Amino acid sequence: MSDVGFYRVMGNADDMFAISDNPIRADKSGIFLLQKGRVKFVLDGVNYEMKPGEMCIYFPNASIIIKERSEDLEGIVITVDLETVSPLLMKVSDVRSLLDTRLSPLIKLDDDMLEGTLAFIRLFVQLSERVDNYSRNGERRLWQLGRLQLESVRECLALQIIIAFSGEDKRLKNTVDRRDSIVQDFFVHLKDMHRVEHEVNYYAERQFLSIRYFSYVVKSRTGHNPSYWITMSLLSEARRLLTDTDKAVKEVSELLNFPNQSYFGKWFKSKEGVGPVEYRKKMNEE
Repeated sequence: MSDVGFYRVMGNADDMFAISDNPIRADKSGIFLLQKGRVKFVLDGVNYEMKPGEMCIYFPNASIIIKERSEDLEGIVITVDLETVSPLLMKVSDVRSLLDTRLSPLIKLDDDMLEGTLAFIRLFVQLSERVDNYSRNGERRLWQLGRLQLESVRECLALQIIIAFSGEDKRLKNTVDRRDSIVQDFFVHLKDMHRVEHEVNYYAERQFLSIRYFSYVVKSRTGHNPSYWITMSLLSEARRLLTDTDKAVKEVSELLNFPNQSYFGKWFKSKEGVGPVEYRKKMNEE
């Protein structure tokens, strides 16, 4: 799937993690799973050294400097747009703990967790190739089914990583930055209030911040303005209600606190390209 990138890092090559004094600026979220060798790097100003069986997570706009890497280095990098997994993050009850991964980005996987993670990665890559073949061969029905299967495996892989980072005793805690705390509080409040509160000023005022500064902090840490994340949360919930329930469009509009059904329909169409009724019909057909 085009929204997920998969890369292998092999040897002391000039790849995406080449040794350099110049920082790499991440434009997506990602994980790096080290299978062989060692690597020393600086992530957002903090020094780390990775050994086989360890996994590191990074977020959009992260600054990465590779200081040293062994010639036998082997690992796997998976990148993904944060908005791709945001619907899943909204299902996780302990959002604050999950967001702490920015402060504790490196963990050691035990044998079971390592094998399980690699198994999901292998299955994801296998299914990705199969879906690409269906597309090239014009097998639309198999392509549709394959995409659904691939999306399920992607979610399982994301949950596997979330579970891995939930083990507090395996993580190295760093000093909490005030800006990280602002972003954490925003996502915690957004999870609880996105159906009701659609305006940035509400979330800024909750933290006694100006809209300008609040927006600056959220964008600097996530790559997007708070209004983007509010829209993504609303859109994700609207999609879920339209596909997973039989609620009328009017009910969905009311649940999401839109002024009326007409306004909701126009808003949804501006984001999805089709109205709520057409979207539900399209998803049911697939």
